[in-house]
Parts: sequence; structure tokens; C-alpha cells
Amino acid sequence: MLRTLPPRDLLLRLQLILVLVGPAVALAVEPSAASTPAVSAPGARAPTLTPAEVDARAGVIFNEIMSPYCPGVLLSGCGSSLAADLRDSIKDRVRQGHSHEQIMDWLVSIYGSDILGLPSYSGPGALVWVLPGLALAIGLGGAYLRLRQSRQSPPPAPAPAPPADDALRQKLEAELRERD
Repeated sequence: MLRTLPPRDLLLRLQLILVLVGPAVALAVEPSAASTPAVSAPGARAPTLTPAEVDARAGVIFNEIMSPYCPGVLLSGCGSSLAADLRDSIKDRVRQGHSHEQIMDWLVSIYGSDILGLPSYSGPGALVWVLPGLALAIGLGGAYLRLRQSRQSPPPAPAPAPPADDALRQKLEAELRERD
């Protein structure tokens, strides 16, 4: 039989899951780098890739780097002819069998780390991945504490009545005596 948990227990469990799992997910290995095979020895033949495979692997890179020719735009979205030339150069390197990491290292060596569209998963870049989850966990914890505090505190007492002046009190007493 399923039992339902009070909302505060659900919030605590969700917060615990976010705190424990969030950093592990943020520091995970980049999937596109792990799925791209590396080139073997320098004299070895490059693997033969179909045009669709070349486009797919190059497309991943186009969506991970900023265009050096269109500020604030990924290489995949830049319409500059120089950006088209860079995309062709990347496709050529993919056809030659260069790995994702090798191509990214080549681009960083030419254009600097500003070309990377995503922050790194280590060092100061890890903060970009961890801080949003941490902020969410802190916000949920604060909301939980506020909700818990509002349920435990008694309602505010009514404001005391303003003191009546003597003339009004005497008039009220006289009217009450007349009624009796």
C-alpha cells in the first residue's frame, strides 16, 4: 500500500536529491567528447566517414563554439563567409579523423578560450554548473522554512480597542439603563 508523505517531507527529500545529485551531473564528462573516436598513430589511415557522419560530428562542434566573426553567436548560426570557411576547415579535420578534443584544442590555440560556447567542467567553470542547482536548493529550503514558520506561528492578536472618552461612556451607560 502506498502512503503519502506530508508536503514538508517531500520538499526535504527533493532538496536532498538536488544537493546530492546536482554536482555529480554538473561535473559529468562531456558526452560529445567521449563519443568521438580519437585518431590513432600519425601515419595511420583516417577512418572513412560518410558525409552524414562528418556533418553530424562537425555540427556538434559548430554548436559548441562561438563564432569569432559574429560576436555572441554560435558558429552554427553565423552567416559570415569567414564563418563558412571555418566550418569547412572543421569538416576537413573531421574527415581526416581528428577527434573532438583535438579539434577543440586546435580552435582554442588559434582563437583563445573565448571561442568555447560552454564553460569548462572543472576549475572556476564548474561554478557555472553547480551554482544554479545550489541556488535552487537554497531557495527551496528557504521556502520550506518560511512555510513551516507560518504554519507554527499563532494568528496575530486583534488590535486593542481605542480608549473611549468619559462623555461617550456615560451616554452609553445611560442608554443601556433606559433599555432595562
